Amino acid sequence: GTFSSFLQVRGSIPTYWTQESSVTMPKPPIVLNRVDPTYHATQAHFDDLLRRYGSPIVIVDLVKQSEKREREVIVGNEFRHAVDYLNNHIDDKHKIRYCALDY
Repeated sequence: GTFSSFLQVRGSIPTYWTQESSVTMPKPPIVLNRVDPTYHATQAHFDDLLRRYGSPIVIVDLVKQSEKREREVIVGNEFRHAVDYLNNHIDDKHKIRYCALDY
């Protein structure tokens, strides 16, 4: 027979970024705090998911895609660049599917 499954993993975007927590500033700025041209953290995250669950891996990115004052957009763009980079370096059968969903 044939079977399939669905698994949802939620968490922080696997790139190097920080955000100070502050009582006085409800929306503190998001800062990319480390240059990682080969996206090592992102690669390690998806290598782990691929090893555990196989492919396909589908990303539904819920980070805001546009803002008057950019905050989430900064880390969202970095994540999209990381996924593009990884997809240029892996087999077609394991390419990561990316869908931005800002509602």
